[in-house]
Amino acid sequence: MHKLFLCLISICILIGCSGAPDIEIPEEIASLENLKTIKPGDALYTLQLQENLYLNQLDEEHTQHLWALYSDQNRNFYWADHYILQIHQYSPEGTYIRSFGEKGQGPGEFDHISRSTVYKNRLYVFEYGPQKVHLFDTETGNFVKSFTIEQSSDPAIFSRTEELFVQSDSTMFGIQNNFIGPQGVQDDSMTVSLFRTDGRLMNHEYFRYRKPAALEGKRGSVRFSSRGKFTADSEIALLPDGQGFIYSHASDPVFYFYDSDGDYQKAFYLALNPIPLTREQINYEIENSHPMIDLGAAVQNAESIPDTWPFWQTFFVSDDGNLWVIIFTDPPYGRELWIISPDGNLLAQEQFELQESIQFVDSDYLYTTYRPDGIYEVRRYDIAFDEN
Repeated sequence: MHKLFLCLISICILIGCSGAPDIEIPEEIASLENLKTIKPGDALYTLQLQENLYLNQLDEEHTQHLWALYSDQNRNFYWADHYILQIHQYSPEGTYIRSFGEKGQGPGEFDHISRSTVYKNRLYVFEYGPQKVHLFDTETGNFVKSFTIEQSSDPAIFSRTEELFVQSDSTMFGIQNNFIGPQGVQDDSMTVSLFRTDGRLMNHEYFRYRKPAALEGKRGSVRFSSRGKFTADSEIALLPDGQGFIYSHASDPVFYFYDSDGDYQKAFYLALNPIPLTREQINYEIENSHPMIDLGAAVQNAESIPDTWPFWQTFFVSDDGNLWVIIFTDPPYGRELWIISPDGNLLAQEQFELQESIQFVDSDYLYTTYRPDGIYEVRRYDIAFDEN
């Protein structure tokens, strides 16, 4: 059994970051208003992470699986269990408090748990299949109500919400994958729709953005679209207190900031050189892909394959507004972690050596998960910055 211990992880800052060469900014990006260029080597601090909490699936007898982690304003955190269909609540000290919901189709019961969230004292549990949301009181554990996400009344639009962000007491955003047209022709973009917190649709096209890139082609008479780690993601993250959101597509190292009305405010450009995608790396990804995904056939039949790797792997926004970006440096293994302040200062630029996957970051803690030998582990680290 793993023994709980405190471990200081000092992630060393890269040698030779100072005096980084200038990188030419593409014209379409350079013309953006309120653009801040962030260059490597300008980091103000060195990041220090100290482990202060460890949980594993075997010790937590009420768990069987781990789908996601998230927290609330009181630093309680939530373990979403995809197998037994419950959300487990923990105190800031890591003590198990209660579980929400159970398997079923009634009020407060789930067939499937999709991306869920907490806003103030309300837990929003989202089911992708029936497009239903269940609300619970996080202070009492009581079920509050269920409601269905309203669909567009336009018969030419078929869309399904995939993820929810609660913006305020009265509004929430839904990330939607769109299929437009009577023949079900797939659009090349996604939308953020605006809903009331009872599921009523307010604006179907509140914001549009690029879909994640994929390998696309034709196998026989059937077209296909298949993802690989070397294709680019697109992500949206909500800013603290619903003040707006950040959007980026990993094929461009640009992070666009929008206010709560969806209007562009500013952008951060990360001055990075693209990394060529090699055949050796493609073969590695094929050999290590999921056994149910025939990535080799997708590569063979793809109409085009990226020339370079995505610039970033994923990003997070902490509740103090800092942007945390995991950047590819030497794929498929090499990573860097860049932490950028809301005003565009590079706080830290570190070699990313943690084996765990980051789940979320707040102003005090970084939460990670790991799955050695099929057993889920949760670790939490104190965050501190030392001046360079």
